[in-house]
Amino acid sequence: MTSPVLDRTASSAGSAAVKKKEPLSLLLLALLAVFLLGVRAPSGQVTFRLNDGLDWIKLPDLVLSAGVTGWLLSLLLLAIALYSCFLLYRGRKLPLVYTLIFWAGLVSGLLVWAIGSARSSDISLVNLFSGALALSIPMIFGSLGSSIWFSDPRAGLAARPALTAPRPALADAVRSEAAACSV
Repeated sequence: MTSPVLDRTASSAGSAAVKKKEPLSLLLLALLAVFLLGVRAPSGQVTFRLNDGLDWIKLPDLVLSAGVTGWLLSLLLLAIALYSCFLLYRGRKLPLVYTLIFWAGLVSGLLVWAIGSARSSDISLVNLFSGALALSIPMIFGSLGSSIWFSDPRAGLAARPALTAPRPALADAVRSEAAACSV
């Protein structure tokens, strides 16, 4: 009678390698964020306008210090990355909420850094999101069109039987053509 034991085969070794990717990636990105957002942080204020064109609701502008925000976010990212490495050492996985906080903090920090480094240190979030949506719609339609095109069994190379012939038949055809040319 055998007892259930942990199987330490190649599949579990492969999953251990996958577990190492996330903490090391987060640590590398956090160190890059410390350098970029903290050490190379722009001086001055960054203003996020929240209500462009919205007359029925008035939201105040969000004014942040680029240096302080950069240091706080980079230290938060570094803390999450170090916690992820600690959990890796303990054999556990980082919860998803920490990963989401890490990526939201990284994107926010890069946004503050980019706006603080620009000539004009204020931006409308409404215009930013509408521009992102306007640029992403053609890409979404293009990817959907290609997925519909390639999911059709008659599309692509399947519509051309000469190109999809099995290799032995194609090789025989090439040999017969070569034999005809050499005579």
